[in-house]
Amino acid sequence: DLYSHSVQFYYPPRIEYKSTELIDIGEQDRFYRQLQTEMPQSPVSMMSVEKIRFLTELMWSGLRNPGSIVEMGVWQGGSSWAMAKLLRHLGETRPLYMIDLFESHAMDRTATMCNDEIVRQMAFYGHAHLLMGLVDDERILGPLRGQPICFAHFDLGYIPRALEFLWDHLQPGSPLLL
Repeated sequence: DLYSHSVQFYYPPRIEYKSTELIDIGEQDRFYRQLQTEMPQSPVSMMSVEKIRFLTELMWSGLRNPGSIVEMGVWQGGSSWAMAKLLRHLGETRPLYMIDLFESHAMDRTATMCNDEIVRQMAFYGHAHLLMGLVDDERILGPLRGQPICFAHFDLGYIPRALEFLWDHLQPGSPLLL
């Protein structure tokens, strides 16, 4: 039972002479098949397809709780894009907060990190919010203060104040992916 709406998958060890070891859930799910076809137009991500799938599966499980979705350490928006695709697929209207330095601190000369480009890429999900600044800056975190969080992806090094903020706002049973 993978989701709160009781989608079940059963894998027998073998189907006739074939092992089921290599069955891919992503090939069986309509969302993941669609995501795979759209990936060539997605923003750049440092995450592999498998990691994106893991991220969205964790977020999907967190959606059974009330709250917003937060990603700290967005880079060029590839994983945020995949999360927003899932939110749109499910008909969700929850806020998706994307926090990073973006174009104010481009660490990779090949990265575009242009705020306008990220906003354009995320336009299909009208509930995405770009927050530009340090993830532990009180001014940046202000819009999130007091809001419950149902899923958080922290894709940065150890930043205690930011992690404490997420932990304090994370709903019980909600995933935090580091």
